Amino acid sequence: MGWLVHCEGEDVEIPFDVDWIVDKVDGRLPDDVVLTMDKKQFDQLAKQAEWTAGFGNYATLAYCRGLTIIKHQTKAEAIEAKRCLDYTGCGGACCRVHLIVEIDPLNSRRQRELENIRRYMRRSR
Repeated sequence: MGWLVHCEGEDVEIPFDVDWIVDKVDGRLPDDVVLTMDKKQFDQLAKQAEWTAGFGNYATLAYCRGLTIIKHQTKAEAIEAKRCLDYTGCGGACCRVHLIVEIDPLNSRRQRELENIRRYMRRSR
């Protein structure tokens, strides 16, 4: 197992122990959710945004001139919006730092984490 890269039309797996240097990062972030945030965490982030628009549990974030956030109802809408940002840019100072975040309104991830910790504690007694 190692790094899976796409080079010259084919997928190549490079072992982790191979020493190779990349001069710069070029490309864009994936067209998928890269982070799931509890609603409370997302609201803290949104306070720092220059502007926020839309409704839904998915958001495209652009960190170019300043943080801007657009919420979407579905993951597909968020992916399409991110692709549009990536290909057209989001303004004169666009540096293509666009990503998709999923907002967990019930904070269920934290609840599952706490339940797993409690379950582990009961077993270890």
